[in-house]
Amino acid sequence: MEISFGFKRIALCIFFYLPLAVVAQNHCDSMSANEVTVSEYCGTTNSVQDLISCSENAIRNVSAVYAYQVLERCTEDSADCLKKQGQLVYALQLEQYYESMLSKVEPYVTAGEPWALYLTALLSAQFGRYEEAKLLIEPFLESGDLDAALNTSEILRMEQKYHQAYLTLSEAMAASESGDTNERAIMALGQYYQYGLGVQTNLERALELYSSIDGGDLFGSLEHLISGVYWELNDSANTISYLESSLRRGFGLSARFLGDIYFVGQKDVDQDYRVAAQYYNEAAARGLEGAMFMQGLALIRAGEVRKGRISVIAAGIMESDPKAIEMLNESDVDYRSFTCLVEEEAPYGRDFLTN
Repeated sequence: MEISFGFKRIALCIFFYLPLAVVAQNHCDSMSANEVTVSEYCGTTNSVQDLISCSENAIRNVSAVYAYQVLERCTEDSADCLKKQGQLVYALQLEQYYESMLSKVEPYVTAGEPWALYLTALLSAQFGRYEEAKLLIEPFLESGDLDAALNTSEILRMEQKYHQAYLTLSEAMAASESGDTNERAIMALGQYYQYGLGVQTNLERALELYSSIDGGDLFGSLEHLISGVYWELNDSANTISYLESSLRRGFGLSARFLGDIYFVGQKDVDQDYRVAAQYYNEAAARGLEGAMFMQGLALIRAGEVRKGRISVIAAGIMESDPKAIEMLNESDVDYRSFTCLVEEEAPYGRDFLTN
């Protein structure tokens, strides 16, 4: 079996050769008493601003999915809540909510609200509806709106029309009075230079652009990009530092990358399965696909065989992870019979390291 990582591809050979110490039960009690609820985390307030503030804390300390669910508590018809949900869904790629967000913002699209039109265009493009998406933005683009150019550029990039995307954004930034202060536009332009999309790769230029902005409202995505530049520059210390900073701001993908680095042991970073498992645990808690399975493999290699096996089984039960299921089937493990054991070992859903 081969797993694809953000930095390197490696072969894995982990098998279930030891019996589980606990026999699975045929039924189990409801886990509702152990789940962290929105009321426990945010109190009983229905104030829009309080819920938005709580959701921002949840991004950093729980998960983006949980933050989204906090905002579902908004009882009044609040555009502010929908804007924040839309930012979460698109910026952190919560694909399970794409369709529901499109439905939620439809009345605002009908009313011609620019933020709703932009969000609808970007989400529609995720489904391959590129022309429809660009038509929604076109009136704003013709008026010279920089956000319209930024979003059009993003859609063109999804279409893999990289040079056109780069020109659309760079020319709009040069012509706009806010071109040197719009953080989203500057970060997007940096990515063209970082990855050589429509323009020659220039890591130094990318780093210069990223370093010119704060990125406080970008959910840690800016620090994640900076870490990638340092990785390409073979500076692992800064790579790890920026990934950790990104994770503190709520960007869960950084936890996955940190796990990959320590699992493999790359460049001048020593291999450490226990540290890898801790980062995979954070990634799994934030809902990243495949992280729970990797957490299990790291725990097994760290000598935590029982926790590791339960984590792999949980990946099969809770996430239908294809790699976990393949491994379990190859080892003749009837993983669904262990549902209650998984719930007992992970009462909050995903944490196998502290129980």
